[in-house]
Amino acid sequence: MKKQILLLSVMTLLGITVLAQLPKAGKGPGGIGNDSGLYYQPQNIIWLRADKGLDVEYDGNGDPTSTVLTWFDQSGNAKDAVSTYNGTKPAGYVITLPTAKPQVEYNKLNGKPWLRFGSSSANATLIIPDEAANPKQIDGCANMCIAMVFKRSVVPPPNTFERLIMKWDESGDHTPNRAFAIQFDGGTDYDKLNLNINGYTGTAPRFDQKSSFAFRDTNAMYIFLWNYRKNFGTAYNVYLYLNGALDAYSSYSTAVSNSNSPFVISSTAKLCIAEIIMYRNGLNSAQSIILQNALAAKYGLNLPTRYYNNYGTSTDVIGIGRGEEDAFFYHTASSGGNLILWGDSLTMGKREFIMAGHDTAQVITADGSGNWSREWYFQVTGTITAKAYFDFRNTGFAIDASEANAYNLYYSTDGIFYSIKDTNGTLVDSTVMYDISSAGTGYYKIGKLTSSTVADPVITPNGLPYTDTAAVNVTLSCATGGSSIYYTLDGSLPLPGKTGSVLYTGAITIPLGFTQLKAKAFINLGGGYFASGVVSSTYLLVPTGQVSAPEFSPLPGPYNNTQSVTITSVTPGAAIYYSTDGSTPDSSSATSQLYTGAISVATNKVIKAIAYQGTLTPSAVTTGNYVIGGISNPKIENTTALNVYPNPASGQITIENTGFANGPVIIKVYSHTGALVHSVEAVVSGSLEETIDVSALTPGIYLIEVTSKSARKVERFIKQ
Repeated sequence: MKKQILLLSVMTLLGITVLAQLPKAGKGPGGIGNDSGLYYQPQNIIWLRADKGLDVEYDGNGDPTSTVLTWFDQSGNAKDAVSTYNGTKPAGYVITLPTAKPQVEYNKLNGKPWLRFGSSSANATLIIPDEAANPKQIDGCANMCIAMVFKRSVVPPPNTFERLIMKWDESGDHTPNRAFAIQFDGGTDYDKLNLNINGYTGTAPRFDQKSSFAFRDTNAMYIFLWNYRKNFGTAYNVYLYLNGALDAYSSYSTAVSNSNSPFVISSTAKLCIAEIIMYRNGLNSAQSIILQNALAAKYGLNLPTRYYNNYGTSTDVIGIGRGEEDAFFYHTASSGGNLILWGDSLTMGKREFIMAGHDTAQVITADGSGNWSREWYFQVTGTITAKAYFDFRNTGFAIDASEANAYNLYYSTDGIFYSIKDTNGTLVDSTVMYDISSAGTGYYKIGKLTSSTVADPVITPNGLPYTDTAAVNVTLSCATGGSSIYYTLDGSLPLPGKTGSVLYTGAITIPLGFTQLKAKAFINLGGGYFASGVVSSTYLLVPTGQVSAPEFSPLPGPYNNTQSVTITSVTPGAAIYYSTDGSTPDSSSATSQLYTGAISVATNKVIKAIAYQGTLTPSAVTTGNYVIGGISNPKIENTTALNVYPNPASGQITIENTGFANGPVIIKVYSHTGALVHSVEAVVSGSLEETIDVSALTPGIYLIEVTSKSARKVERFIKQ
């Protein structure tokens, strides 16, 4: 029996979880700890967070004020911080507390509130009563950890003494009413934190640990973590972390004493506090890393090394993984926000983690289908054998084995376009479990759709030439039931919610002139989509009575090699005449030729063309200037098209492409005569996205050329 108790104690200290049918996961901050300290989790004795659990004062009109009366504990231990001390004062306890109450201030830190304790002229405090006889007392423990997210609102002059947190009285050293205190220690180090343990240890001096960092910036928020943990011998290791970095380390030889003193918050310090967390166990290095990363993500703060950095999905961030030590220091089961993570400790390497946070959306969609709206982001470091349990408890939606089989795991790299990752969900105690050992970093959610394939939209009519003045009506359809089609008319990529993208509800009227229609079909997952490919069609509508102007292919511009140029008109039956000597083409001119086939252009040449058709008015003249051998790098052969939008354009155009390697590119704009009218250098980082102002250009057809060391891409656009 003693061996079993010893084994459980060691496993509790090390954070090891044995996988049962459903993991006994931590449910405290970061998925670390629980209210009892059972199931090999550290005991989360206090959890005060400004974004949850505030009772405020009401004014004479019955309206809430910002004055906080009670800060309710979220650990499950009812360690509520109150404005009026109603506990039993310990014998000989001496302390002077301010009567002012803290004020809640909203939308202060990554959209989260904080509590302001005190002002430049007055202090404020909250108190948690604590009795030594309470089975869930705060102190009297061999190990402990305290974490805070705070900033100083006022930095006092030197020799000023300020306490942040204490279970400590003011009657002098070596009293039994002193367990620990965290304070700015006055003197010349008034801006450094001092950690004190045990004002009463017989004849032994109390323990002091001072930060090396000076807290002078009243605009800076800090994640402070003090970890007091007994090692396998008789010594206690004391670690002080500041924003994820180890600031101070020392050792001590005594457990934290048991004091009846109340837990006092900010008795003399002027602070803004977003969160206070306390454990009656020291955290191992894995748990310490996870907790600090979860707090950094929640409040938008930086750490030297981040294992979770998606601040758009920073709610209920939890994690599993292994710390820095060679063995045993793991955290294998975390929960929060209706998700449970479990990992096999034997597969965890040093500093390998899986962390996850969600987007605050409700868990279940409101349509009664049981599909999840909530989107999770998993950030994976290393390779860990792991499972994810999507928890239906407290969602208002019951689930049985047949329902579990209907759920699939969806995956996305960008949080917009999803595919089905896993169809093998397993019911485990009202959760649906998936193996995520090879899942990888990305966005995840679950739902009942069995296929992520969405048929491409069909455009009717598609790309047919028209010459009449009547507007053309185009219809869109998709063979996938339940899909929605979005389209654009400026050449940009359609996407729900994007400016310029329109939900298709009926026939689209195509106006006169050049129009590029793009369409894409979507299945809404309650946040994110299954999506089809993009389909595109172009329309050029010209007034009745005039022939459409000729078009050249390839487009005019500079080329390395001989080009075979074709000339076409969208007007059916049009006869095209062209010249190559710079003269204006005409059907009766001796210098003009009837176009009958491709023209070989081996040297620099200006081609002009005009189109005729029956009694219609001849077209406008189109001019193209071809420059052969005008590119400095003769190895460039890639002429894949760019995505240019809006097209036509009157003000600015955006050029997009993902085919260039990272590095510099040159963007050139040529007129239809081949004249260079604009040139700019850009740098590709992942993909090209460059905006150019074309408002000063004369209306007409232009060629855009983008070149790098290894690629050349061209596209035309119309300036209105």
